[in-house]
Amino acid sequence: MKRKVFIPVSALTGALLLALVAAMTSFVAGPDIAHAQTPGTGELSSLAVGGKQIAIVDSDGNVDNSHIADADIIRVSSGTSAIGVSARTRVSSEKIVIRYGITGFVSPGAGASVTAGAGTSGSVPLVAGANTDIAVIVKVNDADTTGTAYVVRVRRVPTGAASDADLSNLTLTSPAAVLMPGFKPGATSYTALVPYDVDDSGNTVEDTIVVTPTLSNTGGTTDDPATFEIKSNKDAELEENSGAYTVELAEGANVITVMVRAANVSTTKTYTLTVTRANKNASDNAELSSLTVGGSSVDHLLVGPNINPTPSRPFYWPVKVPNTTTSITAGATTRHPRATVALKFGLTRTDAASILAHPIASGNTVDLNEGRNYIAVQVTAEDGKSASRRFHVIVIDRAGPNFSNNANLLDIVFFTADGGQGSTPETGQNITLVPPVEGATNYTLFVPYGVDRDSAVAGNQIRIAAVGYQNNNNPLDSAFVRMSGENIGFNESDTSYERAVHLVTLGTGDNVYTITVLSADATVTKTYTLTVRRAPFNGLDDARLSALTVGGASVNLAGFTPLNRAGTGGTHAVQYSTRVPNTTSSIQITPTTMDSDAVAIVRTGNSASTAVTGAVVPDGNVPLNAGGTKTIAVQVTAANGHTERNYILSVERVSQSASDDADLSSLMVTANGSSSPATFLPALVPGTADYMISVPNDVDADAGANDDSIIVTAAPATGGMVMVTSDNDDLVVSPADNQYVVELAEGANVITIVSEAANAVDMKTYTLTVTRAAATASDDAGLSELTVHATGDPSMAYRSVMGPGAYLTNVNTTAAAANIVETGVSNTVYNVQVAATPANSGASVVIKSMPSSTTAPADAAAIAAVSADADGVVDVIVGAGNHIVVEVTAENGVAKAYYVLKVNRARASASDDAKLSVLT
Repeated sequence: MKRKVFIPVSALTGALLLALVAAMTSFVAGPDIAHAQTPGTGELSSLAVGGKQIAIVDSDGNVDNSHIADADIIRVSSGTSAIGVSARTRVSSEKIVIRYGITGFVSPGAGASVTAGAGTSGSVPLVAGANTDIAVIVKVNDADTTGTAYVVRVRRVPTGAASDADLSNLTLTSPAAVLMPGFKPGATSYTALVPYDVDDSGNTVEDTIVVTPTLSNTGGTTDDPATFEIKSNKDAELEENSGAYTVELAEGANVITVMVRAANVSTTKTYTLTVTRANKNASDNAELSSLTVGGSSVDHLLVGPNINPTPSRPFYWPVKVPNTTTSITAGATTRHPRATVALKFGLTRTDAASILAHPIASGNTVDLNEGRNYIAVQVTAEDGKSASRRFHVIVIDRAGPNFSNNANLLDIVFFTADGGQGSTPETGQNITLVPPVEGATNYTLFVPYGVDRDSAVAGNQIRIAAVGYQNNNNPLDSAFVRMSGENIGFNESDTSYERAVHLVTLGTGDNVYTITVLSADATVTKTYTLTVRRAPFNGLDDARLSALTVGGASVNLAGFTPLNRAGTGGTHAVQYSTRVPNTTSSIQITPTTMDSDAVAIVRTGNSASTAVTGAVVPDGNVPLNAGGTKTIAVQVTAANGHTERNYILSVERVSQSASDDADLSSLMVTANGSSSPATFLPALVPGTADYMISVPNDVDADAGANDDSIIVTAAPATGGMVMVTSDNDDLVVSPADNQYVVELAEGANVITIVSEAANAVDMKTYTLTVTRAAATASDDAGLSELTVHATGDPSMAYRSVMGPGAYLTNVNTTAAAANIVETGVSNTVYNVQVAATPANSGASVVIKSMPSSTTAPADAAAIAAVSADADGVVDVIVGAGNHIVVEVTAENGVAKAYYVLKVNRARASASDDAKLSVLT
């Protein structure tokens, strides 16, 4: 409540205070001094400025004597040089003094006049572009040093002030209110429908709405703003709060006007808003009975109480038109006569799901751009409530001039679901039409009886996606596929419509649907028949895979022990692992079921136990994270809908910085089955990729039964991976210590060792040929011939240091140095080629050089530690320190003989005298 106040002149503030103090010192006593007066004394009974009556009391009857706020400023045109002031006191004997000053621009001028009497008028000069504060002061008598001052601010707008009288926006705060049409500054007439409970809260009934007009011209540092006045047909003076006005609404139509006055004062524009408040028992029916585009009904329109498209999940109705169609008319009819329809044009894919924020169109015809166009249909029930509102989006694809006329059906994909429309697919399998023969029109899909085997009761619903031609470089240049049948509707917000995804209810046996494919250019239509055959109740319980490929590579299913999802009978574990390069962002998992009526799906997780219930990858193309491992479960459900098996594998996508080193870090071959196994290949020879070794028939050479296997120990470089295969046998692998148990057949066994670098790109192949002796193999380890060829001396042919006629017996392996064959070469010879022929063709020979050694190896152990020269070429040094060992392994793989060849290379100064000095 305002109280009656007498303001001493000294209490005036700002520039006006200075002006009045300077001009009225004769009226000033001490500050804030007011003497007792009888009611009505020292007050005005009326005040007019420029012919406009100024309120001198507020709504509660208290004195209102300050009118300098922005909302109270009196604005006059730039051509108004002076303004008249007229005032009358309540007591006729009191006097009036009028003072004025130009606030904030120049020093205030003197008072206009001092006139005795109850009625006084005067003219106050105004300055263009400036505010003038006018104080009308009431004096009780001549001796009165305190008076009540009534202050009014007048602004003479500057020359050239703006003529913009537009609003930039007009908003309603009721959550259910929608401005129709959408606001445009040039349009001045609008309507809105609100519920009986205006705030749509469902709690206490509210009957007010908040209207916020926003001026287009809000002024600036040097510019004057426009102003407005807002009224309603029920209340001319509205409550205002920070530019928002509260309007009380009656049931039915309520008219609100906003009169905008431009900065130049002379230009005005009036906006009219009619807000209809629904009656208390209005209908909530917002269903459509028809929806047409271009005069044709949109296919598969769904109506009824269970259809509830919301702003965040509207219904999308796709339409495709030829390139020659440049505009189109949309229309909708409501089931209830007092429901309203609003169309919204010009939406984009981004805001199509935010329909409420988009303005409403003023007509029902829209021009079409080439490509995608959106029309939103917003249906408001008679009750005006947000909850009753329904939303539909018509997606119109106008074909490009060179779009495809391919109307062939290319693929069919299905997803089983656990119930109602719009649910997330529970399982999925991609079924490709094989072969995709053009001209075929009939297809069949087989699904298990328990379509949704997650349910206690076997589910009977399935999602079907029929796929037509798609241009991956331009998704709009794709076919439009539609599907008809029981319980089929379209509520997907996909960005392309080359596939029709629908939820259908299946009975056992054949369920027949019609698929229509419209070509991308909207000129060719083809019709297909799809039969979905649901397995009978007593379907097979076979949940096995017959084949599985990972990234196109076949996986040996023998390594899997598949369990059901609960892990009955064991613990879920990864039973196949592979890895891919960093550049591989996804991997295709393709399972094939043993029973064609069984269903196989692909799931992923962080571990074996979580993968079996993890997210479904409907197409089997599993995304991979760089530097991470993805656990994958191939889940097979038998045709009976209950029996289940999970094949679990893992795929690692290596990091970008992974090493490219594909060399083995170590390689060794030992006998298997002995507590002290013989070593056949003691170490990796750097730079050597091919190895040949011989083993006895009884590989471990013990007294027990013949053992036929070896252990290959092959370790990759850090972070690498080794794959070992044999041409004669499967492998038993022990990955923890890089050991592979290989069974050997008699004769040659070729073992391939592929070492893959940590980057999963670089590879190196090693070949290990292991010859296992026959059970009747010879134990002859003798040589029939040993020759040396001086490779640095072309004139020196092969020199036989031991011919067939000079058979050497087996060397005593404990005293090899005693069995030395010597030969010499000239100083110009830098290396020699050694060739040895075993006496028995089944024996094998290895040449080993011992450079810089002046003595022969002492025993077999010393010889075994020497690396082999695969080509038999041995470098020789000057002098007699070149020892070459010829190691012969008999055919039986057990007996061995060692021959030491000592090669003397002559000094450079050696004499060439080959004469005899004495012959006796």
